[in-house]
Amino acid sequence: GLGCPAIIASAHKDTAYVKVDCNPMSMMATWVALEDVSEGTGELEYFVGSHRSPDYVFGSLSKWIEAAPCEHNDFLAALHANAETYGYARSRFLPKAGDVLIWHADLAHGGSAVTKPGLTRRSLVTHYTAARHAPYYRRWSKFPTNECNGVEFVSSYSDVTSA
Repeated sequence: GLGCPAIIASAHKDTAYVKVDCNPMSMMATWVALEDVSEGTGELEYFVGSHRSPDYVFGSLSKWIEAAPCEHNDFLAALHANAETYGYARSRFLPKAGDVLIWHADLAHGGSAVTKPGLTRRSLVTHYTAARHAPYYRRWSKFPTNECNGVEFVSSYSDVTSA
């Protein structure tokens, strides 16, 4: 894209990509297993405790990548370097249907390699933040929002307005 080197790793932190009003740490995420997940299906993996590592500040300005997109590889490499420096173990989420993982906005995570093509890992991944901290991408979204009891719902895959 921007004349930057290719991506070197799949682990990432949502705070680099999902820009929210106010504070990048005002977000959390979930991964809900819709079926039993087995190893080799691209299951979620993460560095345990990595949400406590020092902030990577793009362009010495921001936790959001837009401040210096060409630092992307440095950011990804720093996640792995921090895991080694601070002893964060790599773990995999191998849930049964209905299991839920809730994670901190700054947890380094990503999909593992698919080594068993043809198997699935059907899941529902969500991001949560207060309505007053709405992600910037909502400003330009064409997807309708449904509000119920003070909670706003939106999906890029399903019409939530009729729910």
